[in-house]
Parts: sequence; C-alpha cells; structure tokens
Amino acid sequence: TRWTPASAWRHSRKRWRELQPGVEFATFTGEPYCRMGSSTVAALRLDPRLVRVRARHYTRLPSADPPGVLAWQEATGALAVFNAGQFYPDRRYMGLFVSDGDTVSRRAHPGFQAALVASGGEGPRDARVLDLSRNPLARERGWSDVAQSFMLFDQGGGVRVRRTGGLATG
Repeated sequence: TRWTPASAWRHSRKRWRELQPGVEFATFTGEPYCRMGSSTVAALRLDPRLVRVRARHYTRLPSADPPGVLAWQEATGALAVFNAGQFYPDRRYMGLFVSDGDTVSRRAHPGFQAALVASGGEGPRDARVLDLSRNPLARERGWSDVAQSFMLFDQGGGVRVRRTGGLATG
C-alpha cells in the first residue's frame, strides 16, 4: 500500500479535541515513515471563518533578528505559530510573501507550487493552501496574507516531493 498523508490520516487513531470554537487538535502516528525522532504528528484543524490565519515576517517586528517560536507566539498573541518559510542565507524569503497587505517579497519562486493564503480584517475570513500548478495565484482575489512555499501534498493527499535518500533533520 502506498502511504500518503490522507491514508495515514484515515488509518491512524485520532481524537479531535476542541481547543476553542473553530480550532481542533489531534495527533497521529507517522510510522514507519518518520525515520528519526518521534513519529507522532500533531495537527490543528482550523475553521477560517472563526479563526484568523496570518503570515508574519520578522522584518515587521522591532527586533533586527528573527525571534524564536515562543517569542513569535508572545509577540503575536497567536494560539499557534509555525515556521512555514524557506529563506536564502541572507534571510530573504525565497518566494512571494505578503503580510497584512504589505508585500515583503514580491518575486514568486518558479519551483514553489503552493501558497498559504488568507484574508481577514473587517470582511469575511478565508484561508487555504493553493496548488499553484492548478490554481494560479490571483492577486485580485484580495488575499491579505500570502506565503508561497513547496507543495508537499497534492489535492488528492499524495506526497509531492522529490524522492531522495536524504533526511530532513532539525
């Protein structure tokens, strides 16, 4: 059987726990595909109509250096934070990045086939991951936050990454 995130999700034991309206949390096992460290995968399920999703960049903070995850959470007051970006050695973002309507990086990366997009503020809220190979990013859509990135999974839940013998470690 070919493993996909969707099949792992279906076959794992998980119980969603509501943290607040619009936010649920669950864990599942990534075995045997998590080859280093813990095989436990944590997931948040968000209803973007109830929870605002935002993309933030360290250059919009008073500090000159990027904060750690706990400092990000404290600075933003967010329920959850994660690092979703790829950066050049000089800390420039590698793809298109818009934060609260302000463009931080305007150059789309030709190899990145996904974008986390969100809108919010006073109007209706929405957030999703776009597959840019199927749905080009339309700036006129009014996304206030955009973080272009690698496309890890296709719309069917299949893994869309280059197969190598290398492991990501952290």
